[in-house]
Amino acid sequence: MATAGIERAPMTQMQVGLLLESQLAGRPALNVLQFIVHFRGQTIDIAAMRQAWQQLTTRHDVLRTALDPLAVDGPVQFALPEVEVDFLHLDWTGLDSKAQDEDLPDWLAADRRQGIALGRAPNWRVRMIQFAPDHVAMVIAMHHAIMDGQSFVMLLGDLMDHYRAYRDGTTPEPKLAASPLSSRSAAPLPIRT
Repeated sequence: MATAGIERAPMTQMQVGLLLESQLAGRPALNVLQFIVHFRGQTIDIAAMRQAWQQLTTRHDVLRTALDPLAVDGPVQFALPEVEVDFLHLDWTGLDSKAQDEDLPDWLAADRRQGIALGRAPNWRVRMIQFAPDHVAMVIAMHHAIMDGQSFVMLLGDLMDHYRAYRDGTTPEPKLAASPLSSRSAAPLPIRT
Protein backbone atom coordinates (compact mmCIF):
# COMPACT_ATOMS: atom_id res chain seq x y z
CA MET A 1 0.00 0.00 0.00
CA ALA A 2 1.39 3.42 -0.92
CA THR A 3 1.66 5.57 2.20
CA ALA A 4 3.53 8.63 0.88
CA GLY A 5 2.31 11.77 2.62
CA ILE A 6 0.51 9.81 5.33
CA GLU A 7 1.67 10.08 8.94
CA ARG A 8 3.78 7.04 9.81
CA ALA A 9 5.25 5.78 13.05
CA PRO A 10 7.23 2.67 13.94
CA MET A 11 5.19 -0.20 15.32
CA THR A 12 5.89 -0.95 18.96
CA GLN A 13 7.61 -4.19 19.92
CA MET A 14 4.35 -5.26 21.59
CA GLN A 15 2.41 -4.74 18.34
CA VAL A 16 4.93 -6.75 16.34
CA GLY A 17 4.91 -9.51 18.93
CA LEU A 18 1.11 -9.77 18.89
CA LEU A 19 1.07 -9.93 15.10
CA LEU A 20 3.81 -12.54 14.97
CA GLU A 21 2.06 -14.64 17.59
CA SER A 22 -1.12 -14.68 15.47
CA GLN A 23 0.75 -15.47 12.26
CA LEU A 24 3.06 -18.12 13.71
CA ALA A 25 0.12 -19.88 15.34
CA GLY A 26 -1.67 -19.90 11.98
CA ARG A 27 -4.79 -18.64 13.74
CA PRO A 28 -6.03 -15.26 12.46
CA ALA A 29 -8.49 -15.07 15.36
CA LEU A 30 -5.70 -15.20 17.95
CA ASN A 31 -5.43 -11.80 19.67
CA VAL A 32 -8.70 -10.61 18.16
CA LEU A 33 -10.59 -8.88 20.94
CA GLN A 34 -14.37 -8.78 21.04
CA PHE A 35 -15.92 -6.17 23.28
CA ILE A 36 -19.63 -6.74 23.87
CA VAL A 37 -21.83 -4.02 25.33
CA HIS A 38 -25.48 -4.84 26.04
CA PHE A 39 -28.01 -2.03 26.09
CA ARG A 40 -31.11 -3.30 27.92
CA GLY A 41 -34.27 -1.44 28.82
CA GLN A 42 -33.66 1.39 26.37
CA THR A 43 -34.14 2.05 22.70
CA ILE A 44 -30.84 2.66 20.90
CA ASP A 45 -30.79 5.14 18.05
CA ILE A 46 -28.75 3.11 15.56
CA ALA A 47 -28.14 6.09 13.23
CA ALA A 48 -26.83 8.19 16.15
CA MET A 49 -24.55 5.33 17.24
CA ARG A 50 -23.15 4.99 13.74
CA GLN A 51 -22.59 8.76 13.58
CA ALA A 52 -20.81 8.64 16.95
CA TRP A 53 -18.46 5.88 15.73
CA GLN A 54 -17.74 7.82 12.54
CA GLN A 55 -16.89 10.96 14.55
CA LEU A 56 -14.59 8.95 16.83
CA THR A 57 -12.86 7.60 13.74
CA THR A 58 -12.25 11.17 12.63
CA ARG A 59 -10.98 12.24 16.08
CA HIS A 60 -8.73 9.30 16.94
CA ASP A 61 -5.94 8.21 14.58
CA VAL A 62 -5.87 4.71 16.10
CA LEU A 63 -9.26 4.04 14.49
CA ARG A 64 -7.81 4.95 11.07
CA THR A 65 -4.53 3.11 11.56
CA ALA A 66 -3.25 0.30 9.36
CA LEU A 67 -0.19 -1.80 10.10
CA ASP A 68 2.58 -2.87 7.75
CA PRO A 69 4.89 -5.26 9.61
CA LEU A 70 6.83 -6.03 6.41
CA ALA A 71 7.65 -2.47 5.33
CA VAL A 72 11.12 -2.05 3.83
CA ASP A 73 12.11 0.46 6.52
CA GLY A 74 10.80 -1.76 9.35
CA PRO A 75 7.38 -2.45 10.83
CA VAL A 76 5.26 0.70 10.62
CA GLN A 77 1.79 1.91 11.39
CA PHE A 78 0.12 4.70 9.49
CA ALA A 79 -3.07 6.68 9.95
CA LEU A 80 -5.17 7.30 6.87
CA PRO A 81 -6.76 10.74 6.54
CA GLU A 82 -10.27 9.29 6.62
CA VAL A 83 -12.05 5.96 6.63
CA GLU A 84 -15.65 4.77 6.61
CA VAL A 85 -16.71 2.85 9.71
CA ASP A 86 -17.39 -0.89 9.22
CA PHE A 87 -20.78 -0.80 10.98
CA LEU A 88 -23.72 -3.17 10.53
CA HIS A 89 -27.10 -3.42 12.22
CA LEU A 90 -28.27 -7.04 12.48
CA ASP A 91 -31.95 -7.60 13.25
CA TRP A 92 -32.53 -10.74 15.33
CA THR A 93 -35.98 -9.71 16.54
CA GLY A 94 -37.56 -12.45 14.41
CA LEU A 95 -35.88 -15.12 16.58
CA ASP A 96 -37.32 -16.16 19.92
CA SER A 97 -35.14 -15.53 22.98
CA LYS A 98 -34.09 -19.20 23.20
CA ALA A 99 -32.82 -19.18 19.59
CA GLN A 100 -31.04 -15.86 20.21
CA ASP A 101 -29.28 -17.29 23.28
CA GLU A 102 -28.29 -20.43 21.36
CA ASP A 103 -27.15 -18.58 18.21
CA LEU A 104 -25.10 -15.81 19.84
CA PRO A 105 -22.08 -17.93 20.92
CA ASP A 106 -21.81 -19.46 17.42
CA TRP A 107 -22.15 -16.03 15.80
CA LEU A 108 -19.43 -14.58 18.08
CA ALA A 109 -17.09 -17.50 17.28
CA ALA A 110 -17.67 -17.07 13.53
CA ASP A 111 -17.05 -13.33 13.84
CA ARG A 112 -13.72 -13.97 15.62
CA ARG A 113 -12.67 -16.54 13.01
CA GLN A 114 -12.94 -13.84 10.34
CA GLY A 115 -9.85 -12.30 11.88
CA ILE A 116 -8.87 -8.71 11.18
CA ALA A 117 -7.21 -7.35 8.04
CA LEU A 118 -4.58 -5.20 9.70
CA GLY A 119 -3.09 -3.78 6.50
CA ARG A 120 -6.17 -1.69 5.80
CA ALA A 121 -8.31 0.71 7.78
CA PRO A 122 -10.59 0.43 9.48
CA ASN A 123 -9.21 -2.80 10.81
CA TRP A 124 -11.99 -3.18 13.34
CA ARG A 125 -15.74 -3.55 13.04
CA VAL A 126 -18.94 -2.80 14.93
CA ARG A 127 -22.03 -4.99 14.81
CA MET A 128 -25.25 -3.89 16.48
CA ILE A 129 -27.36 -6.98 17.15
CA GLN A 130 -30.99 -6.06 17.79
CA PHE A 131 -32.58 -8.70 20.04
CA ALA A 132 -35.70 -6.69 20.93
CA PRO A 133 -36.80 -3.05 20.63
CA ASP A 134 -35.21 -2.39 24.04
CA HIS A 135 -32.22 -4.77 23.84
CA VAL A 136 -29.22 -4.29 21.57
CA ALA A 137 -25.76 -5.85 21.83
CA MET A 138 -22.91 -3.80 20.38
CA VAL A 139 -20.05 -6.12 19.35
CA ILE A 140 -16.72 -4.46 18.54
CA ALA A 141 -13.99 -6.68 17.09
CA MET A 142 -10.39 -5.51 16.75
CA HIS A 143 -6.89 -6.93 16.94
CA HIS A 144 -5.07 -6.44 20.23
CA ALA A 145 -2.16 -4.89 18.27
CA ILE A 146 -4.40 -1.88 17.57
CA MET A 147 -5.76 -1.24 21.05
CA ASP A 148 -5.74 -2.73 24.52
CA GLY A 149 -8.66 -3.08 26.89
CA GLN A 150 -7.80 -0.08 29.05
CA SER A 151 -7.60 2.23 26.03
CA PHE A 152 -10.87 0.80 24.75
CA VAL A 153 -12.65 1.66 28.00
CA MET A 154 -11.56 5.30 27.61
CA LEU A 155 -12.67 5.28 23.97
CA LEU A 156 -16.04 3.81 24.98
CA GLY A 157 -16.64 6.78 27.30
CA ASP A 158 -15.92 9.15 24.41
CA LEU A 159 -18.25 7.11 22.19
CA MET A 160 -21.12 7.37 24.65
CA ASP A 161 -20.62 11.16 25.02
CA HIS A 162 -20.88 11.49 21.23
CA TYR A 163 -23.81 9.08 21.02
CA ARG A 164 -25.88 10.95 23.63
CA ALA A 165 -25.20 14.25 21.88
CA TYR A 166 -26.19 12.96 18.44
CA ARG A 167 -29.24 11.17 19.86
CA ASP A 168 -30.34 14.37 21.61
CA GLY A 169 -29.56 16.62 18.62
CA THR A 170 -26.78 18.54 20.37
CA THR A 171 -23.08 19.08 19.72
CA PRO A 172 -20.73 16.55 21.35
CA GLU A 173 -18.43 17.88 24.06
CA PRO A 174 -15.87 15.08 24.33
CA LYS A 175 -13.87 14.72 27.52
CA LEU A 176 -11.17 12.54 25.91
CA ALA A 177 -8.54 14.39 23.89
CA ALA A 178 -8.07 13.37 20.27
CA SER A 179 -5.18 10.93 19.86
CA PRO A 180 -2.74 11.55 17.02
CA LEU A 181 -0.58 8.68 15.82
CA SER A 182 2.56 10.67 16.66
CA SER A 183 1.62 10.62 20.37
CA ARG A 184 2.23 6.88 20.61
CA SER A 185 5.51 6.12 22.31
CA ALA A 186 7.29 3.52 20.27
CA ALA A 187 10.90 2.55 20.27
CA PRO A 188 11.84 1.70 16.69
CA LEU A 189 12.56 -1.94 16.15
CA PRO A 190 15.97 -2.85 14.86
CA ILE A 191 15.96 -3.69 11.16
CA ARG A 192 17.92 -6.81 10.30
CA THR A 193 19.27 -7.24 6.81
